[in-house]
Amino acid sequence: VAGIGDILLDTTHEESWRRIQEIEAPKEKTPEPPPPVYDTPSFHEQISDVECGEGEPSHFEAVIIPTNDPNLQVTWFRNGQPLAHGSKYAISRDFGFCTLDISYTYPEDQGVYQLRLTNENGEAVSSATLKCHPKEAIYGDTQHVESWIRIQELEAPKAPKPEMPPPPKILPRFLTNIQSPGGDLYEGQPAHFEATVEPIDDPDLKIQWFLNGNPISASSRVKMINDFGWIIMDINATESRDSGEWTCVVSNEVGEAKSSASINVLSKESIVSDSMQPQSLERIMEMEAEKPVPDEIPPKIFDPPQITVHLQKPEDLTEGDSTHLEAQFTPVDDPSLKVEWFRDAKPLFHANRYKMVQDFGFAVLDILHLFAQDAGEYTVKVTNSAGEAISSTVLEIASKEALLLQPQDEGKAKAIERLEHNLHFKPEEKIVEEQKTVPVFIEPLSAPVTCEEGDRVHFTARYEPLNDNQLQIQWYLNGKSLKTGSRVKTINDFGFVVLEILPSYPEDSGEYTCRAINKVGEAVTSTQLKCNPKQKIITKSQLPDSMSGAYKKIIEIEAPKIPVPEKPEFDYEAPRFLTQLQSLTNLSEGQLAHLEARVEPVGDPNLKIEWFHNEHPVGHTARMKTIHDFGFVVLELIPAEPQDSGKWVCRASNRKGQAETSCDMQVKGMGGVVSEWQSTAEGKDRIEKLEEYIHRPRDQLDQPIREFDAPYFTQNLVDLGQMNEAEATAFTCVLQPIGDPSLRIEWLHNGHSIPYSNRIHMSNDFGVATLLIKHLISEDSGEYKCIAYNSKGKAESIGHIEVASIIQIDAPQIIQPLVENINGVEQGDSIHMECRVSPINDSKLTINWLKDGKPLAEASRFKPSCEFGFVTLDILYALPEDSGVYECIVMNDKGEASTKTHVTVLSKPSVEFAPQAPGANMENLENHLRQHTRVPLALSKEDAYNEATKRPPEFKTNLTNIGVEESDYCRFETQIAPINDPYMKVEWFKDGKPVLIGNSALFSNKILKFWLQNYAFSPKFSI
Repeated sequence: VAGIGDILLDTTHEESWRRIQEIEAPKEKTPEPPPPVYDTPSFHEQISDVECGEGEPSHFEAVIIPTNDPNLQVTWFRNGQPLAHGSKYAISRDFGFCTLDISYTYPEDQGVYQLRLTNENGEAVSSATLKCHPKEAIYGDTQHVESWIRIQELEAPKAPKPEMPPPPKILPRFLTNIQSPGGDLYEGQPAHFEATVEPIDDPDLKIQWFLNGNPISASSRVKMINDFGWIIMDINATESRDSGEWTCVVSNEVGEAKSSASINVLSKESIVSDSMQPQSLERIMEMEAEKPVPDEIPPKIFDPPQITVHLQKPEDLTEGDSTHLEAQFTPVDDPSLKVEWFRDAKPLFHANRYKMVQDFGFAVLDILHLFAQDAGEYTVKVTNSAGEAISSTVLEIASKEALLLQPQDEGKAKAIERLEHNLHFKPEEKIVEEQKTVPVFIEPLSAPVTCEEGDRVHFTARYEPLNDNQLQIQWYLNGKSLKTGSRVKTINDFGFVVLEILPSYPEDSGEYTCRAINKVGEAVTSTQLKCNPKQKIITKSQLPDSMSGAYKKIIEIEAPKIPVPEKPEFDYEAPRFLTQLQSLTNLSEGQLAHLEARVEPVGDPNLKIEWFHNEHPVGHTARMKTIHDFGFVVLELIPAEPQDSGKWVCRASNRKGQAETSCDMQVKGMGGVVSEWQSTAEGKDRIEKLEEYIHRPRDQLDQPIREFDAPYFTQNLVDLGQMNEAEATAFTCVLQPIGDPSLRIEWLHNGHSIPYSNRIHMSNDFGVATLLIKHLISEDSGEYKCIAYNSKGKAESIGHIEVASIIQIDAPQIIQPLVENINGVEQGDSIHMECRVSPINDSKLTINWLKDGKPLAEASRFKPSCEFGFVTLDILYALPEDSGVYECIVMNDKGEASTKTHVTVLSKPSVEFAPQAPGANMENLENHLRQHTRVPLALSKEDAYNEATKRPPEFKTNLTNIGVEESDYCRFETQIAPINDPYMKVEWFKDGKPVLIGNSALFSNKILKFWLQNYAFSPKFSI
């Protein structure tokens, strides 16, 4: 047997070796293609203007070319500045599609946005304007229309409910009479009266209390209750004047009833000098009496201190131990006694190791942690004013080594030694010489595989050696390295190599090679894969096998049917309407318009339903819904618009004839176009600046300068004549030159610039200037002018249009005028003036208020309002100067109307003459005079002073003659009206001479007192 040697120099696979040589042979380099040349950037689609509200997203997009230029730079600008990066900006560019998204738009984001494209050949710019309408700071409109309507219904005045006839009145009577308190009462005690009466439910029942026949005055002492037939009166603290007969009178329209009771109140002295608690007073006198001063105790004399128990010497003390020294001494209760400790004749100071205690004749010293230097003689010294005592002892402390070199526990030390030995122990390493071998595939790749597109492909193989960590596995497809990805996965583990492809594509077909390489050599195995592509058009059934019969069923269903013999047609009569359309004459813009009728014959297949509006066929729109089913014909319009007003006709026709039914519809509009500026001056300035920025000179591209002539129109504007509201129209003109970058187009309406609106669109493309109005309104009537200008000059073209309004606005009318007079309004009260006017849907209707022919001044007290034809004026706080004639003037373009009212406001006096003190009114006049006199009262409420009447003075009672002894008390009195007259002057005369007021005569506004004789009275008044 011939040996093969240690090293195999010859190949064992001739075919594989030959294939490897072919694969590894040097390939000719393919020539590199020339670099591509890209065009100048341009826009296939420009970015367009965007208008949105605050908080809404904004989106700009454009399509650019070239799409595959790697050097193309795309930059966004806002108002000439590069757009800052932020979380709310989303910028993307993909396949020539450039977008800019702003997730949340603020008013400060508005401006001119530019998209600039730049490459080596040039640049291109596209511009658009972003307008953001800010939200209102205060929402003045209602947020819930249905709730507002419901509130108006609830707050509307209701019809008064019919009142039930009142029950018949019955005569009042006492069920239980009031009872007198048992015995006499002392001043300050409470009094209680109680009774029950009927009827209970009489609202006119009046309860009155009398004391000795006189009405009682209101007082905080008296509390009266009348509830459910119970009558109660409580007097919290009685007084001597409360003595007498108390009478309760119950009265109504039928009659009255009385019940009486008496009380006697005993008065007390004004100053209480007796004690309320005599026993307590005696005890207080004893406690507050002066005590004798005790004799002073002589100070106690203490003996000199003595040590009764001396200090003891502790034995066997070492460093780290604690010791306790204790001695006992006398006297114990000497406050001047002093205890001191010494070590080696030096005072021992307090420290955290020393605990010194002195209490009840004990002197203690504790040393917690002894050191060698604590050894020595310790002495305790007890001292007072009479002498001292001493006790000593010696402490001997054995010292310890400073370093502990020997183990304290031999068992623990040996255990630690073993742990440290095991921790640092390293096993002996045995050097094993590995024998490198050439890799060999013991199981080659599987046989060639044929699969369908989309199937899973799985290749496996096995190789040796398994323990070679330097072995590498490489995969090749058709001689090129196989690129792995999400579809192609390779596995190499424990001698197994796996290749999986899912899904497979036709381009995966070819020869797959697996190569195993190490330092000794390599091994190769190959296989083939063929992937059949699927059909582009699937002609076979895709149903599962369980539904294989369904395809045949479909063929049968779709097969042409045998024609069914035709049935003879039924002969239907001419159509006629069973019910007519109902007119809708009071619809508001936005409501639902519903037209309905019934027609026969019902089953006629040839019956045709047509709708006409103002004799024009009605085209289907998103607002319109028509129904024709089972003889019912329905037309619904939602929302209804003013242009829907007019005559509506429903026509039903068949082979025998036709029938028609018609109705009228009137839809009131909610308003027109507001042409005045609604924003603040600051907002207007910002918009004007933005518009100036929009119309600024654009950045010019580096292009050859071309001279353009002055603009001129090749086709002028044409008059459009008369058109109806809601129709669409356009003004078009053609002008030259084309391509002039400095050419500007401006449109004017009646001499004013046309404001920005989504109804109106202006364009200028290739010399064709167009003004498109999508929805005409009556305000669009007038002259339209197109002005074209550049640096060389300008040109103009004029066109006219007349728009007929659908809504007929009439002259204003006063439906409900103001009341003629508003009299007797007190100063400080509110005044409400209200009227109703028409029309209510005129946006140009104005309301003006005049006072005495002059415009009403603006003030916070005046609150004018106008809603849905209701015009009101509220004066919150009326003043005397508000008196006068108020006029409400209603005006619009067709005329004006007015209504007037006269308002009178009564002024309050600048000085209040009536008494303001509690109880000082006319009802309490009698109670007040009872404090001074017992004469019957002749004055009444009518005698009160009134500034307006200017009443002269009048004597209600005359003076009476009086006879008295000398030095006796004399009293004259009379009653004079008017009461509380601030201008009245009262004078007293004796024998025609004025009475001098002094110590013998006292004067008040009602009474004169004298101690003299022979006085005559003659009053004289000065008003």
